[in-house]
Amino acid sequence: TRIVTITYEFDYTFRELTERTVQAPITLFKAQGDDYSFIESHTAYSATPPTVVPLQGDHYSVLKSQGLPELLTATRTAMSH
Repeated sequence: TRIVTITYEFDYTFRELTERTVQAPITLFKAQGDDYSFIESHTAYSATPPTVVPLQGDHYSVLKSQGLPELLTATRTAMSH
């Protein structure tokens, strides 16, 4: 709870990431119609540029039974690289 107390803010800000850099590889699964991700457009937040994997389904359909196979395939493919 101490970490949440230190880092939680009511407003969505990038303050936390201006003080730190993500060192781990980042993969973004981007559904049709999704807005940009801050990590996608601001390279200073991560040590290496993120890999962006476009999906055919929209944000909600990829989480339903008809779209889940696409998300699973994309996840497995990304993990194998």
